[in-house]
Amino acid sequence: MAYDWGMHWDSFRTETRVQQALDLALGYINFSSGTSDRSVLRSLDDLYRVIEGQKQAGDTVAVVHTWLRARLHELHTAGGPFANIDQADAVLSVWWDDLIPKWEEFHHDLLFHQTRDDIWRPFFVGRAWETILALGPPFDDPVQLVSKGISLLNDYVGYRPVAILEDRACEPYEHERIRPIPLYIADVGVAVGRYEKLISIALDILSQTNPSILSQAYFGIDLLEELALDP
Repeated sequence: MAYDWGMHWDSFRTETRVQQALDLALGYINFSSGTSDRSVLRSLDDLYRVIEGQKQAGDTVAVVHTWLRARLHELHTAGGPFANIDQADAVLSVWWDDLIPKWEEFHHDLLFHQTRDDIWRPFFVGRAWETILALGPPFDDPVQLVSKGISLLNDYVGYRPVAILEDRACEPYEHERIRPIPLYIADVGVAVGRYEKLISIALDILSQTNPSILSQAYFGIDLLEELALDP
């Protein structure tokens, strides 16, 4: 039997760590214009850690959405800064109802072998929110907004096993472009997940590597802003 995270929201809603993470995330999507906020990315990572730390964990991103909705309703009922939740409500709807399924449809040929939880890791969720917020408000035309959002997110072309001739322009077609999944962000840390231990060890080794070796490799650990996975 599947674990009903919506039904068991009451088991987690009083945990300070969960409440703080949800409040930070909801405050961001309700009041921000899309500027990246490291504390929000860290909060998303905290939520994933709590959820994936449970034996019944599964469909993490769906649980995050369920908890955000539940907590938003509580904050709205309490009034105060969240008396008006129009923006947060719209951003959550665009993200969950439109962007996620359209992203999966758009990249079906590239990502058919990946699960939703493989793609929608905490820092990637944050990047998606930043994009949605940067394009709105208003958020009343989700079809147009998601189309622009996917185009903005798709800022990377990975390995292409096609010969590129010097005298021939060979632009990648739009479905080759994708957004790598951030696994490490400077001043935030390494995201929870299957690669966390590997990346943490690698970064620790690099931080202790002789600077002259790093210089020969043209690599400055202090200049590393993001480490991401091409899915």
